[in-house]
Amino acid sequence: MFLSGMLAILQIFYLPGAVFARFSSIRVTPLSYFLVVGPLSLLLNHAITLLLTPGGFNHRPEWFAVAALEAALLVFVPTGRPRDFFRTDPKRFAGIERVFCGLAILASLYFLTRWMKSWGTVIHWTDTALSWNRWALEWAASTLPTISRFYPQMVAMVLSIPYQFTGQTEVEFFSLSAVTGIPFLAVGAMVSAFPFYPEKRASLSVACIAFIYFLNRISVPFSGYADAPLAAVVMIVLLFLMLAEPQEEADRDRPIVIGGLLAGLAAVTKQLGVLMIPLFPLLFLLSGRPRAGRSAFIKSAALSVVIAGSWYGIKVYDLITSRDQFGLPGIVETVPLGLLERIPGAIERLDQYLIPGWATRPLRLAAYGLLVLLAGVSVRREKKALIHLLIALAGTVFWILVASYDSRNLSLVVPFLALLLGGAANGSGAGTVESAKKRGSFRTGYAWVFFAVLALAGQMFLPDGVLIRQQKAGREEWIKAGAAFLPEAPGVKH
Repeated sequence: MFLSGMLAILQIFYLPGAVFARFSSIRVTPLSYFLVVGPLSLLLNHAITLLLTPGGFNHRPEWFAVAALEAALLVFVPTGRPRDFFRTDPKRFAGIERVFCGLAILASLYFLTRWMKSWGTVIHWTDTALSWNRWALEWAASTLPTISRFYPQMVAMVLSIPYQFTGQTEVEFFSLSAVTGIPFLAVGAMVSAFPFYPEKRASLSVACIAFIYFLNRISVPFSGYADAPLAAVVMIVLLFLMLAEPQEEADRDRPIVIGGLLAGLAAVTKQLGVLMIPLFPLLFLLSGRPRAGRSAFIKSAALSVVIAGSWYGIKVYDLITSRDQFGLPGIVETVPLGLLERIPGAIERLDQYLIPGWATRPLRLAAYGLLVLLAGVSVRREKKALIHLLIALAGTVFWILVASYDSRNLSLVVPFLALLLGGAANGSGAGTVESAKKRGSFRTGYAWVFFAVLALAGQMFLPDGVLIRQQKAGREEWIKAGAAFLPEAPGVKH
């Protein structure tokens, strides 16, 4: 089971995106993996699941066939010369850059440690168990989810893929680890950019720390909720816009097209992600990048709309035919109806989410003063920071007025706020353009060896019986504690 579970992880995070990169002549480096291969693997798995399910073909043999086909395409089909879409010439670290980057790496390691501590836990958070995992079980049974209330399904599909590869639904280890690992695509992208973008090191470091901090404050990142993946995907869209630099003139228009795919991915992660479809071309135009051709903009917009429409179109039909219902009435019932009564409580909760509870009043005032100062410096240094500020403010006001019943609804604000604060450090300590000594190019062979050793070790030391017993014990523990539990599985066809 462990080997098939690791194959599922490979399918979720690598194989489809690597095929895309191969046929798009994009060289796979750590940065292009985190910003292109990994995210587009999520998107392509969404498309594969959506194509297989209506015909009743979303079962274990079909997924093994898909993975075998992708591997064959990567190994046996020749393609053109790979080209770089991001910088590849490392520059020396100088002065305070080391401090900024060191702090960001420490924050990333803390985040990684928390994720690793969550390994082996079972799905028990209410929304994850009763909504996202229930839908995942329906996908795993090759049926379209019922009563999904207009929620997009990328997260549920990711949860379902390990169930298909392992041929069972008792072990949730691989499913939960995959979904909760999505934020590391954004964190990994920021850290991977440090050697190659000296003028952005300080700003990316602050943004990385702020992203991890606020994600931990407003959500439970390792619970399986869709909010942390949404924040990560939106951050990936913004980082791609910031860092993509095709090295050849023929590729000048391709960032806007790939960005359209990433915006579409945000749309099928959670409803608020739909906002990235109009925001991405606007941000592209205001980014100061070389102007793309009109056809590239049209193609980008069409791709993102088609991706979003592939799911929302189905739900519109379900609403028209009364097969499903819109989730707004249930949300409205959880929110106080009086606007004047809602605002003070929402502002009080916002204060609790932004600043730790142990902070005294003077410390809280100083923290807010620092936030305002950093935002002002950021806007003064970069005009596009004003867009980040406006979006962060608009998202916060919307949350206060409509969605303050849950802090997780601030997830769309987190990437814009993180980059806004990071912009205040833009250029700090930069100035070195001296190339660093190259220690050899990134070799994927090492990553494959590590992955193979991990998979084989897991198969040896965590046999099927051990995994199943561990998961059952964890589930029983949470049921005794009165927590939500896994609904009855519709069944997975072997």
